[in-house]
Amino acid sequence: MSTPITPVTPTPAADLSSAHTLQAFIELVYVRTANDTLVAQMASLENALGTTKSAMDTLTQLQNLHNLISVKAKGKFNSGFFSAGVTSPSVYSRAASAFFGTPVSVTASGIATGISGGFSGFQKQMAALKTQLISEIAALSATTPLISGRVDSNSLYAQLRTVLADISTSHAASTQAGAINWVLDNYNATATAGVTSAGLIQQHLTNAITAGQSLNTTQTESVRNFLYLFEEYYKSASAVLTAITQIIQKMADGIAR
Repeated sequence: MSTPITPVTPTPAADLSSAHTLQAFIELVYVRTANDTLVAQMASLENALGTTKSAMDTLTQLQNLHNLISVKAKGKFNSGFFSAGVTSPSVYSRAASAFFGTPVSVTASGIATGISGGFSGFQKQMAALKTQLISEIAALSATTPLISGRVDSNSLYAQLRTVLADISTSHAASTQAGAINWVLDNYNATATAGVTSAGLIQQHLTNAITAGQSLNTTQTESVRNFLYLFEEYYKSASAVLTAITQIIQKMADGIAR
């Protein structure tokens, strides 16, 4: 026959406190509660710092891919005018204007030559970085504070969304033409409409990197503040325990008399 199980009745908080000395009760309640709170906050900050670092690593890799643009050489200016007896400044001026007046030509040849696997290697890396961006944006959405009910446009969260939109709009992660357009960033445009948007993708990357650096600085300072608070709290707990011990000793001395 099995022995019946006797249910355990939880000990009331008052009874629990009476089972400890006053000093031990302070350690259990005052110190432990604060410790749990501070540790939880530190863990949250650690996760936030990890997300920021991950985003910065992603942006660095994207910047490396965007740097695969190449400048096409213009060749040499025909300097044979004078040796051929042409001394008219106007002739020289027209020739110089024709040569130097044309815009610098850029290509995305670096994609094929600067990455292992060429275009397929580029697209593989870009697809992986796009997936990372989506994950980092999701993590930041839960921690980025709202200002007047809206996300700060200068926040890392907002800037990463813009970078992701550039990748998605240009199809840089899925097509060869998209990869070329994303790298060229309209620097090869000569028409007025194209020139005004030249370098826009680079500007968005720069803005995101700046936002990430700013957030990292803020988070690092928060960690320092919490460590200081952690230290000061334990100092206060020590002071309380010391004061309680002194009071008890005085009471004991009084009773002994």
